[in-house]
Amino acid sequence: MSFDETLMKRLASALGDFGRIKAWGSISTGAFDLARRLGCDPIIFAGQDLSFPGLRYYAHGTYQERRWLREIGAERTLQDMHDWRMVNENNLDAVDIFGRPVRTSKALEAYRQYLEREIAETDRRVINATEGGVGFGGVRNMPLDEAFWRYARRTHPVRRWSFRQENTGS
Repeated sequence: MSFDETLMKRLASALGDFGRIKAWGSISTGAFDLARRLGCDPIIFAGQDLSFPGLRYYAHGTYQERRWLREIGAERTLQDMHDWRMVNENNLDAVDIFGRPVRTSKALEAYRQYLEREIAETDRRVINATEGGVGFGGVRNMPLDEAFWRYARRTHPVRRWSFRQENTGS
């Protein structure tokens, strides 16, 4: 998967073509397509809340928050940055998987709609083990620990698999 940057072009010329992964806007869309092409069943989403829990734009300690720390002056705080983004960056009101109000954005809503279309086109079982957030239609919600106990019991010889489109049925 590449955005056609210089490093990836060099790696591609050295390693050859391993096939294509379909992605759109978020790394989770590419991860979903990779899991589908690998034959994963079920495909389990974890950490895809597609919303802003606690009205925070990012979790504490992320790269983005550290970048904000470099940008803000003494008169502003990280909380000010989160608050500003919650008000000014296309935020939408939504309902989470438990029926409670939550905030999301136009971009996250677009990812949700894209993933729902892709999920509808797959014959794989898809589970949302995020335990909160907006969620997806067409999937089963399940706590992450239950998903692990039910499905994370086998190993798969990934190094022997090919990702070429002609071998994926797509």
